[in-house]
Amino acid sequence: MSASDHHLQQTETPARTPSRQKRLAWLIPILAWAMFIAGLAIRFGGDFSKFIIAGDQFCDRASTPANLHVYNDFAGYDGQFYYRMSLAPFNFAPIAHGIRMDDICYRSQRWLYPLIVYCASLGHERAVPAMMILVDITAVGIIALLFSRLLESHQYPPLWAAGLSLYPGLLISLSRDLTEAVAAAFLLGGCYFFCLKRYKTSSALLLCAVFTRETAALLPGIWCAQKIAGRMIPITDKQSTGADFPFYLAAIPVLGAMVSHVAVIHASGSMSVHGAAGENETIPFVGFYILSFPFSGIYASLSNSVHDLLQAERFFSKQGLFCAINIIQLAAMTLFFGFTAWIAMWNIRGRLSLWALPALAYLTLNVCLMDYVWNDPSAYLRSATEAYLLGSLLALMAAERRALMTISLLTSINWLCWCVIMLI
Repeated sequence: MSASDHHLQQTETPARTPSRQKRLAWLIPILAWAMFIAGLAIRFGGDFSKFIIAGDQFCDRASTPANLHVYNDFAGYDGQFYYRMSLAPFNFAPIAHGIRMDDICYRSQRWLYPLIVYCASLGHERAVPAMMILVDITAVGIIALLFSRLLESHQYPPLWAAGLSLYPGLLISLSRDLTEAVAAAFLLGGCYFFCLKRYKTSSALLLCAVFTRETAALLPGIWCAQKIAGRMIPITDKQSTGADFPFYLAAIPVLGAMVSHVAVIHASGSMSVHGAAGENETIPFVGFYILSFPFSGIYASLSNSVHDLLQAERFFSKQGLFCAINIIQLAAMTLFFGFTAWIAMWNIRGRLSLWALPALAYLTLNVCLMDYVWNDPSAYLRSATEAYLLGSLLALMAAERRALMTISLLTSINWLCWCVIMLI
């Protein structure tokens, strides 16, 4: 048996890792995220409702809960709709609690995160803003723990999980009460239990990921297609790759996405034609952005950032630092996408095809996003969450030790840079 097959089968107990490293692997990111949230809370004067970023275009100040801060002359951000759903998860009326939904069908696909918040707050509306933050912090802690377990089981230093879990896109999710952190925790949990061959648990977690963010359906969807295609995607050793998984593992999350979408359409009495801003293409069951020519959006964003940096009055002004960090982030993501594509292409017909194909699919969708997405770091960092998780897992499974260490280091550095920009 080769060393790589040993990693995938996980039949032997890995070398014991010092308990201190195990604890630090998830304590460091938890403390980092907590400090970031504390910094934002201080900046907002201790008002957790400001994380929601509710705007008066969709929120009627006279009818919204008294503890919700509503910004003047502003459309707000997606968190205001998840806040409304957290107050009444199964209220599909266009207007409720003084908040008008921009697209009730599109938003209601992501009902699990608001439902968790509703349960955590015990139905008390004043507790909802704080609970939205607490649920997201718990999710990033789970992500760090899962990365630590995966690294340890493949005989990597668990401490690398501290860097891998500090993905900058989750900064946007935590600072604006969005769904990415919770969806990422469910998705990574599904992958972790898949590696342990605990398929029922894996299927349940993937189903939860789909109910939290519909784009998560792509992973089980591809696994479903691979299982059906069978001989069309030759695999040398099904047992070592996990290709012997039961069909229901992939089928249940995909069917769950379909049933949920149909139920939401029936309950809301409407079908989503456009996304949040009228710019997203809503394919049934999968709310992906409209696509463009590969890498054109990244190139346009990079050009705009370089131009803005040259036009900035001072390099160390907030605008100058923002442009410089965005350039570094775009370059790092381009390298990450390129490296992920290289590993995926080498393994697309081999022992890692179950990980290579989904990683390649998420990567392709992201490099084809429209210019307006890549011109907004908060948009492209959020959109690339699944691509980052699958790319990191692929590097881990392929035993690319140096690459994984580099990803961990660069991710943590980028996280720190964006954290500083968001706090100043």
